[in-house]
Amino acid sequence: AGVIAAYNLTGTAQSFSFTAGDVPELDPAGSCWVWDFFARTARRLEGGGRWTGSLPAGGYGLYLLLPEGRRCTFLGRTDKYAGFLALETVQETENTTIAVLYETGPVGWLAAQPPRRVAAGGLDLTGRLETAGPLCTLSLPEAPDRMVLEIDW
Repeated sequence: AGVIAAYNLTGTAQSFSFTAGDVPELDPAGSCWVWDFFARTARRLEGGGRWTGSLPAGGYGLYLLLPEGRRCTFLGRTDKYAGFLALETVQETENTTIAVLYETGPVGWLAAQPPRRVAAGGLDLTGRLETAGPLCTLSLPEAPDRMVLEIDW
């Protein structure tokens, strides 16, 4: 994972761009997801693809770049700048993704299709799931310890 912060310290709008290759931890030829933290939107970058944008005078942006998972890519806590730090592990099989989180609260992941079922702590939370394009979000109930989130595809 990597984070790119963009600042426009000029008096006029400025354009900018970046690729996965700008983040040392990512494969420059691999696909990744870009999460625009402030716009609350995401876009998949194909291998070698370029993200382009524009910032108004005095504007700023925060972009989280995450390697693409098999079925989904976890953002972690959607209310925190480095929300992926809330994740302990993510394991994927053909039909299930299991994430263990250090923290509960609003969490999100990016996926090409919405899941069939979502459960946490033994509770079916599918009815609470919100989707907007590739973004799936869910507010997890408080837990005294780590929370296991199970997603069935």
